[in-house]
Amino acid sequence: MLYQDCVLSIQQERNVNNGSPALHAWALHSLQINRGNSVAHIGCGTGYYTSILSKLTGDSGLVTAIEFDPVLADNAGRNLRDNGNIRVIQGDGCVWPQVPVDRIYVNFASSRPAKSWIENLRVGGKLIFPLGVPIEQSQNKRSKTAKGILLFVQREPSGYKASSLGPTYFVWGEGSHDETAIHYNRKKYLKQLQDSIETKKADRIRSLRLGKAKTSDEWFSGDDWGLSYEPLSKPSSADFY
Repeated sequence: MLYQDCVLSIQQERNVNNGSPALHAWALHSLQINRGNSVAHIGCGTGYYTSILSKLTGDSGLVTAIEFDPVLADNAGRNLRDNGNIRVIQGDGCVWPQVPVDRIYVNFASSRPAKSWIENLRVGGKLIFPLGVPIEQSQNKRSKTAKGILLFVQREPSGYKASSLGPTYFVWGEGSHDETAIHYNRKKYLKQLQDSIETKKADRIRSLRLGKAKTSDEWFSGDDWGLSYEPLSKPSSADFY
């Protein structure tokens, strides 16, 4: 285990590292994982934080770890093979989980929540993912980093509460999310999200809007989703994506 808040390289050529242990500790604390929970760990890397998740859920829980990169997924599978409550899957994190779960922890930046994250979060469930825009590209043109916020979402019977856990930098994920919704003008969409991030008012976010009916006061407004300053007060539309 790593007991110091230091960054260790995992794939130097792609700028992939273990992230900030202190940031992950804060995120895992915010998820309030209970014994017996089902957890989806999206972008598990080599499985370090997956192992911690498995300890939090206990033998009665289940952690499904998804990793897009085949080499990292293979490493995670070998590193975690002795954990009976973990299954490792090599695949696109934006199409997982495929069944309802209690907690979703995403370890790559995305410019919007994936449909599967929203639809397969149980009522009472919690989701954390880095919301941001890519700011840097490595020389091999594969890996990017992103600047944004760590977004916390909790599903309620009437919709989705949301709040920012603070600013963050994360690796930009690979997979279908990087296409950023073919329905959008990608450049315009990312510019609007970047403008929202630069307002430094993310601490005022209170709810996640789904559907086209915008609230009166929003931190970010997409065509079919947004982040509102207004507290959750009524059911969200199912018209999403």
